[in-house]
Amino acid sequence: MSYKSLNDVQEVISLGKPIEVVDMFLESYLQGIEYEKWAEGKDLTETIVVVVGQDAEGNDITEEQLVNVYTMVDVSVGVAQWKIDNKLEKSYGLDYNGYMVPFRNDDAMAMLQVKAAFEMGLAFTNIEFSNGTVMPIVVADFPAFAAWFVDKRNGYFV
Repeated sequence: MSYKSLNDVQEVISLGKPIEVVDMFLESYLQGIEYEKWAEGKDLTETIVVVVGQDAEGNDITEEQLVNVYTMVDVSVGVAQWKIDNKLEKSYGLDYNGYMVPFRNDDAMAMLQVKAAFEMGLAFTNIEFSNGTVMPIVVADFPAFAAWFVDKRNGYFV
């Protein structure tokens, strides 16, 4: 069985793929984690007897072979239930009023640019984040959002 790795998930996020594609990669990654938990401590091989031919009298000639046992693992854990690790969460983002907001360096720079624009008198703008999310914001809502953003981003470094 082949499952997606954490590196695969991070790569698809960094490429800015649609959320549906990211979700498929996350589900595959989660299935792999669940399979590993299930397989831990289990003997995933068994010995079978294989007929490899017949002798002159018509008797079967057998050979014992060691084979891998494959079992499908039912995974009921959804992406929404999975606690994404910090590195993935930083790129993928957290929900803020329906917008997935990531916390990468580019996103912090965008926040500083928006802050400067509002200080110069701009009343409304859109913030485009590194994951492709575009969030409209007005000057009155920016302080609450900025406080939330700074608190969440700071959590990755302390």
